[in-house]
Amino acid sequence: YDTPGFVPKSDNLKTDTKTLRDISTNSADKADVVMIVIDAARSKKAKEHYAFAELAKLAIEKSKIEIILVLNKVDLVEPKTDLLDITRDYVSLINGIKLGEGNEHLAELDTTVFMISALKND
Repeated sequence: YDTPGFVPKSDNLKTDTKTLRDISTNSADKADVVMIVIDAARSKKAKEHYAFAELAKLAIEKSKIEIILVLNKVDLVEPKTDLLDITRDYVSLINGIKLGEGNEHLAELDTTVFMISALKND
């Protein structure tokens, strides 16, 4: 399923935003694999991390096989070495949710990550 986007609980004020959240949640229930696509150029914002953490928790609870992380708009990230930091931040969030607090030492680099740019055909 392709969902219109994920709306964090804190933004869940109106009926239409609640509907967006419900679509994402219900789709994750049916999925074997959950693909989380994020805007790499906006990834430094705290609000993005909060929404991602909430979505990753939902995906971990619901997905049957794995979570795939897709960093979109990588052409807008400068310097390109920041992409490694962004990847590490999001994979660490996923592992922190999977393993729980205090078990970070058990983390593995087991999250599949794709970096894409439709503008540059990357």
